[in-house]
Amino acid sequence: MPPSVEIEAMMKAEDIVKLPPKLFKFLAKWTADKIKEDALKGIFQNNVQSSQLREPYKSYKANWMQRKTVGAKKKPAKYTAKNPSGTGKRLKAYAGVSIKSNESRFSNMYLTGQTLDSITQSIISTGGVNTGFILSFNPRDTGKILGNRDKYGRDLVNIREKNLDFIQAEIEKELGHSIDKFTSENINITI
Repeated sequence: MPPSVEIEAMMKAEDIVKLPPKLFKFLAKWTADKIKEDALKGIFQNNVQSSQLREPYKSYKANWMQRKTVGAKKKPAKYTAKNPSGTGKRLKAYAGVSIKSNESRFSNMYLTGQTLDSITQSIISTGGVNTGFILSFNPRDTGKILGNRDKYGRDLVNIREKNLDFIQAEIEKELGHSIDKFTSENINITI
């Protein structure tokens, strides 16, 4: 009778490509933060930079979404103790809404913060193995996001090359650790 062969290894070869959940959590948060950070600098995920705002939106945003006039006859707003900025009332659409940015040199899609602050992350899991992540915006912002992308080229829903390179490097680093772990383990062969 031929001798039996038994091979025992601590880590299976298919486990090399099983990336840890913490990696996808880290990458999801990093990517969401990077999309926001880039947008605040006027850089969008299709590498459009310093996209200009159009009038009259530009002047309203620079003025914290307040009119520069008051009253029915639209007289210029006066500087008074009650109105030190010399601005009129806030536009009705923004009444009671906190304005977070009045940057008007370029578009940063961060007037109220509603869109960029609504990015959520979820991990994709297939058969109990984490395989990626999904970033999503609040559905109420769909029209705004797609409109800015299609009309002005300001894309928030993709990931630009520079950011993809970082994600790829992190995955490669983790795969390298798994390969090193697999190749450094002893394999016992019993005959």
